[in-house]
Amino acid sequence: MRVEIDGISKSYVDSAGAPLHVVGGLTASIEQGEFVCIIGPSGCGKSTLLGMLGGLLPPDAGTIRFSGDRTATGEMTSIVWQDYALIPWRSIIDNVAFGLEVRGVGKQERKAIAQGYLETMGIGAFANAQPKQLSGGMRQRAGIARALASDPEVLLMDEPFAAVDAQTRTLLQEELLTVWENHRKTVIFITHGIEEALLLADRVLVLSGRPTKVVEDLKVPFARPRTADIAQTPEFGELKQHLWERLRDATRAAEWAEVEGANS
Repeated sequence: MRVEIDGISKSYVDSAGAPLHVVGGLTASIEQGEFVCIIGPSGCGKSTLLGMLGGLLPPDAGTIRFSGDRTATGEMTSIVWQDYALIPWRSIIDNVAFGLEVRGVGKQERKAIAQGYLETMGIGAFANAQPKQLSGGMRQRAGIARALASDPEVLLMDEPFAAVDAQTRTLLQEELLTVWENHRKTVIFITHGIEEALLLADRVLVLSGRPTKVVEDLKVPFARPRTADIAQTPEFGELKQHLWERLRDATRAAEWAEVEGANS
């Protein structure tokens, strides 16, 4: 499913009652089946953008369209959060089946669908476990399985591997790529990791500081399938350095803007 973002803006009111402009006139497009990573300065509005894409927040201005004429609904998108967001008193399989249950899918059918995605994520044997019995990596696998079980047209991911150790993160990245190559969902993935973005994405969008907008749209040239080994190539190192410089410049510009705003 193609996602078209046309000049969206979003503001909040800060603790002093002044407007806080978070997203400002942001425009981008994501093609059907494309894997796009988003990086930007801390606090620039990446999660706010994801919330608008998921239909959780309305933009103050501009439009978001799916395949030209539809706005986001709960059935069109699923979000994988950084903190797993599993219901602690439900088994893993019941967590994965939760969205299907809300939609009224029968118990036997939703259990079968949930079990299938748990198998896909390599944790089928833990279907009846409680979230507290699983490691962080296994809980995030369950979170991805839950998102996929709803069969969304667009999968939104908000720094989903930030809370796991480096080894588990590498494994999850490779597993996610395998799942994506098999299902070819449109994926919009927020990350602070430049290496992660270059490993996973077809394109990387670099955002500015607040009010955020796209300052670079980089097409990643590496062939698929990919593994973490590509990080050792000179081409990868050059792109990583280029993105770091763009991100560093965006971060410094955001810091200066905050200082100037505080002094004005």
